[in-house]
Amino acid sequence: MSDNPFASPAEADSSLSTTGVESLGSLGILQPLVKIGVWSKIFAVAMILVGILLIISISGIIVGWLPIWAGVLLWQHASLISEAHRLQDSRLLQMSIQKLATSIKVAAIFQAIIMAIFAFYVALIVFAIGFNAFF
Repeated sequence: MSDNPFASPAEADSSLSTTGVESLGSLGILQPLVKIGVWSKIFAVAMILVGILLIISISGIIVGWLPIWAGVLLWQHASLISEAHRLQDSRLLQMSIQKLATSIKVAAIFQAIIMAIFAFYVALIVFAIGFNAFF
């Protein structure tokens, strides 16, 4: 225990030493993102396929490009994160995280649009059922 009252409690705990972090490398903390790279690519392919199916349906042309774009960005993220980890390159890491953030934003916008369309259809059905009750 240190005599310094302002010392960090982490300094006294040997299990929290920085030697473990140094042995992982400067980008070792990204290991979880590297490990799920395959799942990211599988999800990217699924999103691209959903976008293609939406585009094939004529009404889905308006929003079908959003999951394709998100899928491509997610695929690029998975490729860049493994490359950044392999090369210990912080520039690639930053690009990868930016692509991940953009893909999440695009997927969220797509989800919001789908939810709004669904709400519109539910309201339309409720209105149609209510309208038919009067006749």
